[in-house]
Amino acid sequence: MRLFAQILVVNFLTVTLSPISLHALPEVAEEPQNQAPAPLKLTLNAAITMAIQKNIDLRIEGQNSKMASVDAVKSKGIYDPILNASATAGASKMQGLDQYSSKNLTTSAGVTQYLPTGGNISATTQTGYFKYEPALTASKDWQSSATLALSQPLLKNAGQETFELNITLSSTTQKESLERFRSATADTVYNVITSYNRLYVQQRILNTRKAALASAREILEGAKNKDRALLQGIGIADAEFAIDQRTKDFFEATRSVEEQETYLRYLIGLETADKIIPTDAPSKSEPLESFEQAVGTAVESRPDMKQLKSGLESARLLERIAKHQALPELTVNAGGGVVGSGFNSGDSYRELRDNPTKNWNVGVQFTIPLGNTTPGNEYVKSKIRTEQAQDQVKALSWRIRNEIKNDMNALVSARLQMYMTEKASRSAEQRYEQYVKNNRLNQASVQDVLNAENDMNNSRNSQMEAVETFSNAVSKIWKDTGVLLDRHNVMIDVSQPIAIAKKEASKPASVVILPVKDIQLTDIPAALAAIPAQKTLPGAAVTPTNDPPHASASLSQTVPPVKTVVPRIIQSTTPLTSVVPKRAPVTEKTYTLLIGEFTDTLAMAEAVEKIQSIGLNIRKKDGGFRTEQVIRLYVTEFVSRSQAETALKKLLYFTADGFIVSVGKKRHVLYAGKYFDQNDALNDQSRLEATGITVTLEKMPVSLPLTVLTAGNFLDSSVAQNFLKKLERLDLKAVVKENL
Repeated sequence: MRLFAQILVVNFLTVTLSPISLHALPEVAEEPQNQAPAPLKLTLNAAITMAIQKNIDLRIEGQNSKMASVDAVKSKGIYDPILNASATAGASKMQGLDQYSSKNLTTSAGVTQYLPTGGNISATTQTGYFKYEPALTASKDWQSSATLALSQPLLKNAGQETFELNITLSSTTQKESLERFRSATADTVYNVITSYNRLYVQQRILNTRKAALASAREILEGAKNKDRALLQGIGIADAEFAIDQRTKDFFEATRSVEEQETYLRYLIGLETADKIIPTDAPSKSEPLESFEQAVGTAVESRPDMKQLKSGLESARLLERIAKHQALPELTVNAGGGVVGSGFNSGDSYRELRDNPTKNWNVGVQFTIPLGNTTPGNEYVKSKIRTEQAQDQVKALSWRIRNEIKNDMNALVSARLQMYMTEKASRSAEQRYEQYVKNNRLNQASVQDVLNAENDMNNSRNSQMEAVETFSNAVSKIWKDTGVLLDRHNVMIDVSQPIAIAKKEASKPASVVILPVKDIQLTDIPAALAAIPAQKTLPGAAVTPTNDPPHASASLSQTVPPVKTVVPRIIQSTTPLTSVVPKRAPVTEKTYTLLIGEFTDTLAMAEAVEKIQSIGLNIRKKDGGFRTEQVIRLYVTEFVSRSQAETALKKLLYFTADGFIVSVGKKRHVLYAGKYFDQNDALNDQSRLEATGITVTLEKMPVSLPLTVLTAGNFLDSSVAQNFLKKLERLDLKAVVKENL
């Protein structure tokens, strides 16, 4: 039974994985009859925008802030005027020798308005009558009055601060709720960034696993063609074991990608199960803040610090009011008015107007509790609360300093890790290529090649993960500093916290999900009019981040042109060659795709990943050298190589791009980096100068090695044209070249 299950598994793997096996036969591609839905290609900006608009946890927190704003408006209702109206009627009858009865009617209406001083003023009009029956003489039974009254506390309950306590506390609660919402937004954006970076790296690792499995199959084919039987048997056994191991690795990587996609879908509120393809590699941008600048910014900008400071203000307010409430109660009451009487209601109001009877009154009410225990202890308690709030602010300030210190240390570690993994990746790639050459000469075994390839793939994966760690470390610094939302142009609408808008540096560009999902989500305002039936994310606009102000710098050529070699940084590629590939004889014309010439290794690595994603084999060949203008960040010069290397080790704590150029034996120039883009150079210059490292920009021509990428060996030109269209959809320009 167990053997039968193993056979089923092997057959399943063979059927499932056969499309990714790279044979040496000419490549022929056929379009499938029923294509799966195209994956959703997503930029980081688009992912952040979708999360802000659709993340359910963020919406719940926004609703809490909305309710707090409603409470703040409700608390101001104490200034709404109060209308009072009443009517009373009655009658009485006395039994005896002479029967007497009386009737009365009283109606009143008035308005009361509370004052910011804690008092209130009211205006009241009243009319009614009181009659005896039988009446002996005619009398003016109706009486009307108009009065104005004022009540004002002078000690306890006096003053605007005491009267508007609920308004102030509600406003403070609203601010704290807004800061909690801002903190939740920053957490969501940070989680999107880290999840997006993780998915990007895991998909590249999956491509590496896929290419490694295909390479093992080619190595197996090569081992079968060995002439010596003993070496053939060992090589076949090693290759088959590698296929089994790499199959397991491939499925584990596939599961990791699917789990990360599920988590990212939840963060960005994507309800459909579309496959997500992150298009932006983890950023290698350096933070511009120094340690002290970051701490100062965090103390002023972090939402949790703003919440504690608001709480401290409320505690001080409550302390002042508690002290005030411990005073005796002294209230002044004053009033005055006019009265008129008549035989009916109209006569009473006419007399009220023409010949009124005037009256006024003034009174003072004094109240003091004996012992004053309750308000006195409430004041003591409020003082303790204020001290507690002050200590909480101090404690958070210390934690902020410690957190940012740890973040800076993590950034230094990530920067060094990036530098070391880059070197290890280059060394592993060179080692692998050498083992491939030795295997062709029967000087290295299949197992040696497999081990070298495993080391190369692991080093590439480690390099990608190091860049991911560095990018996440920068985002963590920005989050702990309180500027993460500003760095990604996210602005919260204070009037309506649920509505999130993007800061706009220029004309707003809509973020759209296009009907054809292999078009990248990005800022494409010019293309919007040409695309029908687009689905727009409501209330969001994304624009590129403004570059920070740059310091002026002169570009000079103080160092003569030196021939340099740009390190090869390849994140995920298939093996460049196979071990003893089996070639089919070519008896007719073939066609090859000429994809481009590259001097930038990062751009070439991205192109390689795109080419491999559609199943093409890549060939690289030396294209000579090309002269380009490069900007270098000059630090200083040394007469000793050892001194320059010591300074370089210190410099690597602040930048991973430092290097040394030796001109002769007594001139060793230390540089902090080299750039093709002047804005990148100016940004790093500002960042390094903030740490106390003075650098100068130097612009000079440099000869860079040129690498030419080609792919495929097609018997049919239509197949080559088909792949050409696929490359164009991946933003890669290529031409079909006929092989003579």
